[in-house]
Amino acid sequence: MILGVVFFVGSVVIYFQLIKPAYGETFKLKGTMASLQSFLDKEKQAINTVKQLIKDYNTKNEKIQQTVSLVLPVEPDISGAVAQLYGLSQNNNLQFKSVSISVSGLSNTSVGVKERVKELDPSNLKAALQRPIGTLSLSTSLVGSYDDFKTFLSQLQTNIRIFDIKSLTISPIIDVDKNKISQAVDKYTFNIAVSAYYQSQ
Repeated sequence: MILGVVFFVGSVVIYFQLIKPAYGETFKLKGTMASLQSFLDKEKQAINTVKQLIKDYNTKNEKIQQTVSLVLPVEPDISGAVAQLYGLSQNNNLQFKSVSISVSGLSNTSVGVKERVKELDPSNLKAALQRPIGTLSLSTSLVGSYDDFKTFLSQLQTNIRIFDIKSLTISPIIDVDKNKISQAVDKYTFNIAVSAYYQSQ
């Protein structure tokens, strides 16, 4: 009986002196671990959000750079300019008769260039517009109707690459038949000179 009481008292002492404090410490550690895990999860989420924002920014920045390169290439890109003029003429039923090309030296940014690119973000174009701008001059002869030519001019104005019209002459097509001169109906020759621009390296 006395031995049983001793064991009981001993177990109570051990419980209150050893087990209960250890249990309390374990409970505190579990709470600390849960708090740290929650903090870690939030930090991971924040890092993933920042990574996604950086990725989105880089994607948008690349698109802006690509757009600027189309508006103002980093080289004259003569073949591209001729191809665009030819494509616009074909889209509007105009015969592309001839083209002459000249590339001038670099100069300051013209007013026309600034006006055509102002719809883009100026902060992204600042460095590009501070570079010297080269001019590519093209003169071409087109044949077709006046209405088709008006559409051609409208599309030229909204073309991704900048084309400024420098001169334009319109001549009716003359048909000489049996010494009689008559004007062909709705057929004209359009001699047009345009300037395209490019950035210096």
